[in-house]
Amino acid sequence: MQNKKFKISYVQVVRHLIQLSMLFLAPAIFSIGLNGLKSLIVGLAEGSYSGLSSFIMVALLLLIATFIFGRFFCGWLCLFGAYSELIYFIFGRFTKRLKPKLQPTEKYLRYFKYLTLAFVVILCIVGYQSVLTGTDVWDSFAMVVSGNFKNLSRVYISVIALVIVTIFSAFFERFYCRFICPLGALFSIVDRLKLFTIYKPNDKCGKCPICTNNCPMGIDLNKTSEVCSGECIKCMKCTDVCPRKNTSLSVMYKRLPKWVAIIISIVILIAYFVIT
Repeated sequence: MQNKKFKISYVQVVRHLIQLSMLFLAPAIFSIGLNGLKSLIVGLAEGSYSGLSSFIMVALLLLIATFIFGRFFCGWLCLFGAYSELIYFIFGRFTKRLKPKLQPTEKYLRYFKYLTLAFVVILCIVGYQSVLTGTDVWDSFAMVVSGNFKNLSRVYISVIALVIVTIFSAFFERFYCRFICPLGALFSIVDRLKLFTIYKPNDKCGKCPICTNNCPMGIDLNKTSEVCSGECIKCMKCTDVCPRKNTSLSVMYKRLPKWVAIIISIVILIAYFVIT
């Protein structure tokens, strides 16, 4: 009964509609953000920064929005994150029994994305950022969603990476987001203001693990009364599945209605179109 209620939650319906709209409105915003970050690092490293390009503006927007609101971009606006969710939704029911047991190694695997971020930063600082061109999964994915299939052969390494990530995404929800994504690693570091958090008083939870079992980022939600982890993408799934309505989006421990998450995501999207 709980699962049925979760499936028809209006918050999740709107979230998926926003994710779908990104396919038409801003399919490559994640790639633009990463390239903007690269340009910013290169400019700072070379000391020859000439101005704010639209790519850098997008990167700064995402960083500022994440610092203030949290990782709403990852949970609501990132098309690749939506793609990962879709793959797991389609195949997850068949792969759950075959899924390797990540515990207790999962908490260590999530640190791999920080190594990925460090690798990207180092290459940009030493001036070899061009090595990354055509190798990241986002390169081929951006081509696919934009219908640019004829140039996929030029980024064959990226295509192979996309296939591999897609396969693992069938076993692990948001596999790339949790273990590889350099932007996700940066956002988890930037997400420090904690203005918006997931609040859930433990005294009302007991031993209920439903929120943890439904978290796409693998956070142990039932072990804390306030989710301060930078891994939280504010997808609001935990607030939808809680049978006691104990879990909610909050500001300074004050509960907020669920639609606030929708407003925040729309504000970030509008800001993106304003600066581009």
